[in-house]
Order: sequence, then structure tokens, then C-alpha cells
Amino acid sequence: MRKTAFHLSTASLLDMPAARADFSRMTTPIRIDARWDDEAHVWIATSGDALGLVVEAPSWQSMIDEVRSVLPDLLELDVKGVREVSLTFKAETHLALAAG
Repeated sequence: MRKTAFHLSTASLLDMPAARADFSRMTTPIRIDARWDDEAHVWIATSGDALGLVVEAPSWQSMIDEVRSVLPDLLELDVKGVREVSLTFKAETHLALAAG
């Protein structure tokens, strides 16, 4: 079977050297869910994209720093071969308001 430039099956992309190089540089997005625990006075960060990630820190910045510190070790265990990641932090906090 002859492959044309318009045929973009997985096999044809892998046969092209330039495409193979691009796959190794792909960025994987990772969503970090953060919430403030008012009782413990810490930010808690978890992620469905980085299984095993659980971080507690007393400030927003220290939570981000801790995530950046532990994430490379967690990703080494990932069989997907992630090279670069893009982190998106989503914050959540719950407030009780009294009627005035």
C-alpha cells in the first residue's frame, strides 16, 4: 500500500522522523485540585492526573512549591513516558456566611 501525504494514520505518522521527534516533546496537562482546610489551616492538593499526589502546605505558594517538588518522582512511576507537563491549579474554599 502506498502512503500519501494526506493519509494520517498512526502508522504513517510514526514512519516520519520529524513526527517521531515531536511526540517526545509533547506537553502533558496535569490538573491540580487544591482546597483550603480551615480546621487544619493548610492547602491540600490532589490530582486525578497524577495518581498518588497528596500535598499539604500552610500557604498557597508553599503548596505549589511542594507539588513541583514531588511531582517528578510520581511521574517517573507513570508508564506513559511523560517528558514535560503543564500544571493548572484549581482552588476551592468553603465559607460560612451568617445572615445579617
